[in-house]
Order: sequence, then C-alpha cells, then structure tokens
Amino acid sequence: MTSTCRHVNGDPSLLDIPILEELRALDAGGPRFLRDLVHEFLESCENELSAIAEFLVANDLERVWQLAHGLKGACLMVGAKQLGEAIQELERAARVDDRMTAARQLPEIRSLHGATRDAFLSLL
Repeated sequence: MTSTCRHVNGDPSLLDIPILEELRALDAGGPRFLRDLVHEFLESCENELSAIAEFLVANDLERVWQLAHGLKGACLMVGAKQLGEAIQELERAARVDDRMTAARQLPEIRSLHGATRDAFLSLL
C-alpha cells in the first residue's frame, strides 16, 4: 500500500491498516477497487444504520441484532476496526433484548461512522 495509507487523518486506530494494505494489493491496476469498495461500504453502512434505528424504534431487537451482525462483519472486512467493535456491542445488547443499551449505542456508532468515513476518505 502506498505510504498515504499510513497517514490517516484523525484517529489512526479507527482503521485496520494491514487489512487496507491487503485490499490495496488487490488493486493491480490502480486504486479503483479500494476506492469503489470504500464508497460502497460507506453508503451501505449509512443505510443499515438507518434501518437499525427504525427497528429500534419498533422494538424489533431480533432484526437489530441481525443487521448489526452483518454490518459488523462488513466493517471488519474493510478495516473499519473501531466502528465494527462498536457495532458488536450493539449486536450483543440487541441479542439479549437490552433495548436501552442498544439505543444508547446508536449515537456513538453514528459518530464513529462519520469519523471512519473521514479517515477512509483521507486515504483515497
């Protein structure tokens, strides 16, 4: 990966640089694969977080944990380390029907999503 991946704007612990380096290695012809992957991930993540918020309001914690589980996996696959860890906490709370804890997690997750987006975009 180019040296720019080592200069993340903001908190460097937001991203898993070795994962990003592996993804960048798949970019034989240039940065397009990683750029497209990150943009698709960020858009999908925003949509999933909106759906999670709706299911929290509807008190459908089974759907919350299912969506959170999938989103956690996506985060970890693209190197969004802290965001994935926060979503894992939301998943755990929803899985044990702890709506209050799950609802408290969402603002932190949205904030981490924004910070993660900024960190990713600083690399592309």
